[in-house]
Amino acid sequence: MKKLVIHIFVFFILSSCTEKIEFDLDNTSPEIIIEGSISNYFDNHRVTITKSQCYYNFNLPEAVENAEVQIICQQDTFYLFEVSEGVYLTGYIKGIPGNTYTLEVNTDDHIFTAESTMPSEPVIDSIKFESNADESGIFDVLLYTQEPPEDNYYYWGLMKDQNPVTTSLDKLRFANDDLINGNYLSGLKVHAIEAEPESHVTLIMASIPGDYFNYCLSILKETKYSDSPFEPAPANPETNIKGGALGFFHAYSETSMTRIVRSTN
Repeated sequence: MKKLVIHIFVFFILSSCTEKIEFDLDNTSPEIIIEGSISNYFDNHRVTITKSQCYYNFNLPEAVENAEVQIICQQDTFYLFEVSEGVYLTGYIKGIPGNTYTLEVNTDDHIFTAESTMPSEPVIDSIKFESNADESGIFDVLLYTQEPPEDNYYYWGLMKDQNPVTTSLDKLRFANDDLINGNYLSGLKVHAIEAEPESHVTLIMASIPGDYFNYCLSILKETKYSDSPFEPAPANPETNIKGGALGFFHAYSETSMTRIVRSTN
């Protein structure tokens, strides 16, 4: 079995990043890679479609152009338009928590589909910054909120003075609610940031589907936490794309809160 190195675009709340992942493939033929998302915020939601190179070609994936791409929810169909090679955007729309969204991609008469239900929008009561006891200039970000009783999966991102800080997947903080389900979170540390007094820091909290949570963790395991020579052979991140493609499509909801860092927080 051969191992193919490809780049996957992973979308999250602040931006998109490219993660290099090694996949075990039974043959050397190119693979279609689809990554996309829709959220509860008004935005031009994005889907990227690429094709991996053959085993002996180490270039970046080839963009898949002229595909027919749409997102369907109940009676509504949102068509995506190609804005650059392999990048497709919706109009300025937002998703609704609780609704199920179906992505449909038609390229070269091959149809790929994926389905995702948008989780409920998370709630932030307040946030607080506390000087880290071990590192000067680092502030722990503490969250105050009521955690809902149903199973939930989260990630947290940061902005400082309106600039993204968590610009790669490994800089986000992921968690399920196994240990906190249904409890009031009174100052739970969810992130940390290097900041100066009077900086405006934004905590962004996203609720994500459980299968996407597992997908992100599997990517992190294979790209960031597998340096040991004693690690087992990598397992391919499990896609929700039907039709034979790699990648993932997910619906998520998010909220945010901004506070000023004070030296006496």
